[in-house]
Amino acid sequence: MAQPRDPNNNLRSIIPSPTTYPGKAFVTVYTIIIKILLYTPLLAAYYSRRSNRPNPRWTFHNALSNKLTKIVIDLVAAIEWKIPPSLEPGPDGRNFQLMEPSPESPEIQSSHDVPGSFLNNNTEIKPVPIGGIWVPSQYSTATNSGRKLILHFHGGAYVTLSPRLASTRWGPQMLSSELGGVKVLMPSYRLASNPHGRFPAQLQDAITAYRFVLHSLQVPAADVVLSGDSAGGNLVLALLRYIADNRTTNTATTSADIHLPSPSAALLWSPWSDLSSAQTIAAMPQHRNYGSDFLTPSFLSWGTRSFLPPTAEASDPYFSPGLHPFHTPTRLFVNAGTAEVLVDEVRELAEGFAGVRGNTVTQYEIEDGPHDCFAVGGDMGFVEQVRGAIRAAGDFLGVEVKGKIKRV
Repeated sequence: MAQPRDPNNNLRSIIPSPTTYPGKAFVTVYTIIIKILLYTPLLAAYYSRRSNRPNPRWTFHNALSNKLTKIVIDLVAAIEWKIPPSLEPGPDGRNFQLMEPSPESPEIQSSHDVPGSFLNNNTEIKPVPIGGIWVPSQYSTATNSGRKLILHFHGGAYVTLSPRLASTRWGPQMLSSELGGVKVLMPSYRLASNPHGRFPAQLQDAITAYRFVLHSLQVPAADVVLSGDSAGGNLVLALLRYIADNRTTNTATTSADIHLPSPSAALLWSPWSDLSSAQTIAAMPQHRNYGSDFLTPSFLSWGTRSFLPPTAEASDPYFSPGLHPFHTPTRLFVNAGTAEVLVDEVRELAEGFAGVRGNTVTQYEIEDGPHDCFAVGGDMGFVEQVRGAIRAAGDFLGVEVKGKIKRV
């Protein structure tokens, strides 16, 4: 059935509401028993022939893990698996970091003319303390001063995953390892699947984390690198836009929470750059890369309808940066996989930002890579491809890369 036209470009008028299942337990058991345990041997036999794989250049591991990941992603979206926030260190111990919001300016403000003024006039969602996880260990001003610090925001369509999960840490751990042991802080920003988790909760938390790095750790902005994969890349661009929107003097306030310096660089790994096109989500199965990617329409639909504020348009600059490039002194490294369904959007994002006078943008694509290789490369057999991308990012940053130092 053709998707209805949406003259107001309102995503909620097109994306269906959550499907009601007889029970999440039933769906989970069915998926595990039928789709995974019974289906996996058939998939294994099918993918044993190279010609049957979604990409003929993929290994057996690449093909099978991509399909199984897709099944799990669909399950996560079907049961709307939620991860409750926690401010307890738990098993992370000394690697856990508590970050408090600024008492000086409890509400986000912006000089940007946002439709509906949802950024300025939000009355329900306020900044809160958040946790974070250090990789490989905590930053020390005494021993790490003068070195880069990476602030990384994880993916998960704004509704799932957490730095607490070992799988979410794989990319940041490799990033640290390949870039000479650089410290990486992964904030546990609020998820839209939890109460009071819609935007601007994520941007509030990103500002809290960035201010913590700048003011509590006293790391100069010139030594800070933002990083984000998938939805985390979208959040990085929202933070950069917030900084850019408030770069000029605002007579209404002089708070340091409003005027933040631009970080030196940002690493965008398969950034989700356009939340506005429900037609694109619905048409994903027809995309040339749908078979070679694990993203599904149900997963992205869950993310968008949970994340967007009730009065906001999905095409707003804070949600769809690919449609609204802006000037930023922060240098951008943009990565995508050529076999992912979002590759065209990511390319348009990079080209759009590169077209803005004064911007510096470097593109790096992982040949035959699915979505967010940075996050899933370990599980899906793209380790060397991710290592190559991270080393390219190291060259871009001008930091020490394993075995060499290159200045750019």
